[in-house]
Amino acid sequence: MKLRELAAAVAALTLTASPVIAQAAETELSRTAAPVAGESQFGGDSTLLLILAVLLIGGGIALLASNKSDKPASP
Repeated sequence: MKLRELAAAVAALTLTASPVIAQAAETELSRTAAPVAGESQFGGDSTLLLILAVLLIGGGIALLASNKSDKPASP
């Protein structure tokens, strides 16, 4: 019974102490941002891609909505 109480006390102490230890380690290890040598040519304005996607989705919906060839399978 004492071992179970001791294990619970150690677990509670670990849970309360770990954020304090992590915060102390964070202040000691100051991280700096890596320098950017060159940016990607594909990043930035994607207006053309958005317009193309809207047109393709709209065209697909229009084709599905105008499909009037629903004939019964049996004569």
